[in-house]
Amino acid sequence: MAVAGAVREKITEQKEKYCSFPTKIDIARKLKDAGDLLIYKRFEDCLDLCQEVVDEVNNLGSGESSSIYRESCCMLAVQAYAELNKWEEVLPYVTALYAGIEGCPARIVQLCILLHSRVQDFTTCSAIASIWLKLPENHKDPLYAAMADTLVQFVLVPQGRWDSIEPFLNTCLGLEKTQKEGLLSKYQKRKQVLDRRKAQEEEDREKSTFKQQDPRSNVLDVANSATLSQHVIIQLWKYLYHSRPTLPMVLVIAVIMTAVLVKRCNKGSGWTKPGKMFISFVATIWRRLFAPYHLAR
Repeated sequence: MAVAGAVREKITEQKEKYCSFPTKIDIARKLKDAGDLLIYKRFEDCLDLCQEVVDEVNNLGSGESSSIYRESCCMLAVQAYAELNKWEEVLPYVTALYAGIEGCPARIVQLCILLHSRVQDFTTCSAIASIWLKLPENHKDPLYAAMADTLVQFVLVPQGRWDSIEPFLNTCLGLEKTQKEGLLSKYQKRKQVLDRRKAQEEEDREKSTFKQQDPRSNVLDVANSATLSQHVIIQLWKYLYHSRPTLPMVLVIAVIMTAVLVKRCNKGSGWTKPGKMFISFVATIWRRLFAPYHLAR
């Protein structure tokens, strides 16, 4: 009986010990929950759950699955820090989790570069990328070329450091010749497009400025105004010739013709507010009285 009791006690102890270790299913479920917390903008809770997952992954031991869980957890935590506007805490968190930048997965380093470039902390971006790219163990990483491209696109190009692209790529010893040539060609074409666009914008700006300052544009306006004034006067005379207007109508026509002539003669001197109101009133009378006749003709 004593032996049987000891065996049962040993089995119970082993079960409790086994159950105390996290399973991969538990970790995957918690990662999903952390992702949901991030979506629902509960960023502090997301960080707490990520820390809990990290502790469980450390207890799980080393292995490919542990690396995947740790990377997923780190990406969620980095995004949560970014949403909380605590971007300065991201790098210490990542380096503590991976014991330095050298051993970080490429996606994590890219995420850090993107985050720091968004706040224009280009010095930190360059330092992070330089450490990771120079490590010989990372030269065979499938994302090595993408890492170099990330630094060029989000650090060098925004600063206008086009001349630094080729020297930088020459320091990336993990790049193959075709990859390096492809990146150089890509950014040379982009620079050409930007240069053409900038030249076109500058040309359009100069044309706009010249048009505003060119006195001939004012002459054109005066000429157009003169043509319109002449047309109005001709129509008024036609109306007087083909109809028998009353005396009030003749007076109205005389006022309109006077206003048109004054407007034409004072084109360059501008109009006061009352003058503009008078012209507007006269134009209204013209439309109401003579527009139907003009359209019929």
